[in-house]
Amino acid sequence: MTKNPRLPIWLSAFGFPGLGQFIQRRWIAGILFSGGFLTGFFWVLLLAIQNIIKLYSMAFDETMTDPQPVSISAFGRPLLLVTVVYLVNLFDVFIAQQRIATRQHEEEFLKAHAPPIHEIFKTLLNHYGEQHWWPAESRLEMMIGAILTQNTAWSNVEKALSNLRKNNALDFRNLEKVPAEQLTQWIQPAGFFNQKAAYLQEMISNIRNRFDGSLDVLFALEKSELRKELLNWKGIGKETADCIILYAAAKPVFVVDAYTRRICSRHHWIDEKTKYDEVADLFTRNLPENVQLFNEFHALIVQTCKDHCTARKPNCKDCPLKKFL
Repeated sequence: MTKNPRLPIWLSAFGFPGLGQFIQRRWIAGILFSGGFLTGFFWVLLLAIQNIIKLYSMAFDETMTDPQPVSISAFGRPLLLVTVVYLVNLFDVFIAQQRIATRQHEEEFLKAHAPPIHEIFKTLLNHYGEQHWWPAESRLEMMIGAILTQNTAWSNVEKALSNLRKNNALDFRNLEKVPAEQLTQWIQPAGFFNQKAAYLQEMISNIRNRFDGSLDVLFALEKSELRKELLNWKGIGKETADCIILYAAAKPVFVVDAYTRRICSRHHWIDEKTKYDEVADLFTRNLPENVQLFNEFHALIVQTCKDHCTARKPNCKDCPLKKFL
C-alpha cells in the first residue's frame, strides 16, 4: 500500500487503468484492470486496422465489388468493455483511497493514544532489575521448557525439567532414545503429559531429520522462515514459536503470553478481540528491534504479573505500573 493516502484518482481513472492499483501494491486488481483495458483497446485497434485494410483494398482494387468493411456496430462490444473497465476502475480506486485514508487515520489515532511502552520498560527495570530470563542451561532445555509450560505454571515445569535432568534427558541424543512411556512419566508434573510428550518427540524428530540434528542449522534460518517452520510443528503455536525464536535462536521478536495480555487489557491498551500479532506490534513499533530488550521486557512483565497483576485479586496499590492506569 502506498504511503500517500491521497493517490490521485485521475492517475488510474483517466490515465492507464490498473496503474493506481499497482502503485498501491494491489497486484491482482492491477492485473485485472490493466488486462481488461488492454484487451478492449487492442480489440478496437484490430477492428480499426481491419476496416482500414478493407477500405484501402476497395479503393485501389476495382475487382473487389464487396469488400464488406467492418460495420460501426462491431465496435460496440470492445468499446463497451473499455468503458466498463474505466468506470469500475474509477470506483475501485476511489474505494481504495477511502481505505487508505481510514487506515492512516487509525494509525494516527493509535500512535496518539499508544501507551508509553519505553517508559513502562524503564519503570519495571528500575523496580525489579534484570531478570536473566529464560531459566535454562541450554537452547534445547529452553525449547523443551517452552513446550512444557503450555497451560501450566512454571513451578510445574521446573519439576518436569528436574526429572529430565536427573535422567540426563536434556541432551539431544539421549532424549531421542527415550521411549514415549518413559518420557510421559518424567514430564507428568507439567500436565497434559501425553500430548506434550508427543510434541517433544516430534520436535526432536524434526531437528534430526530436517536439520541434521543441529540447532545451529535450524536457527540459521531467517527469522520469518524460522517462525514458519516452527509453526508447522505439532503443538507449537505463535507464543511458543516466538519464545523459541527470542530465547533460543536469539532473534528479535516480542513474545505475547497471557501475562502480556492481562497487563495490556487492564490498562485498556487492548481488548479481548485484539489478535496476537496486533499485541506484539504494540511493543515492536514503539521499541528498537533488540533481542536483549525484548527478552528483558517479557521477563519483567511475567514478574509483574506474578507479584501484582494476578489473575484474581490483583494488587494494583503497590504495582510499579499503577501510574499508567
